[in-house]
Amino acid sequence: MEIEVRWTLGHEGITENERADAKAKKVAGRESRMRELLLIPLRRKVPVGKSAAYQGYTKKVQKWSAKWFASSPRYHHMRQIDPSMLSSKFRKDTCDLTCRQMSLLIQLRSGHVPLNKHLHRIGKVDSPKSLACQVSNKTVHHFLVTCPKYAPQWRLLEGNLRREASLLSTLLTNPRAFTHLFKYIRDMWQFHKMMGDP
Repeated sequence: MEIEVRWTLGHEGITENERADAKAKKVAGRESRMRELLLIPLRRKVPVGKSAAYQGYTKKVQKWSAKWFASSPRYHHMRQIDPSMLSSKFRKDTCDLTCRQMSLLIQLRSGHVPLNKHLHRIGKVDSPKSLACQVSNKTVHHFLVTCPKYAPQWRLLEGNLRREASLLSTLLTNPRAFTHLFKYIRDMWQFHKMMGDP
């Protein structure tokens, strides 16, 4: 197969192009004439309803929020805990929680909770290690799942939640786990000075 490419100036001298150009102009002229047949108020743009405007604005804000959140350094950490981040699901799941519980849950999810790993990062304590076991950094996962000092309380949590007691994604996102999670935290008296009884 041979292909020949030829450059031409505009539509000059090519019959098919001239014909297509004439038809396009004819259609454009017909549309403008049809518009002139409408009543004067209908010639303007159709106004957008209040509900449609609100929905459009909400979609735009959601799209911007998702883009902004995706550029956050905490994005990957938060997505591991809750893949449905930035949806209305979290609001529905937490509607029965008190302000203290909600605050503590958000702090646990973001890692900005007064545990040694975070406190060391902001210069409030000398070491990120857990004072209870001195083995590893006191992160949210260590505090809620692996610290040997809290093993008796964790076994109670495991008795209620089974295998899901070892998954942060369940403990911090499943409404069924919240009651057991806050009981576990209360039994350890970890945040009592700061937050009272969660």
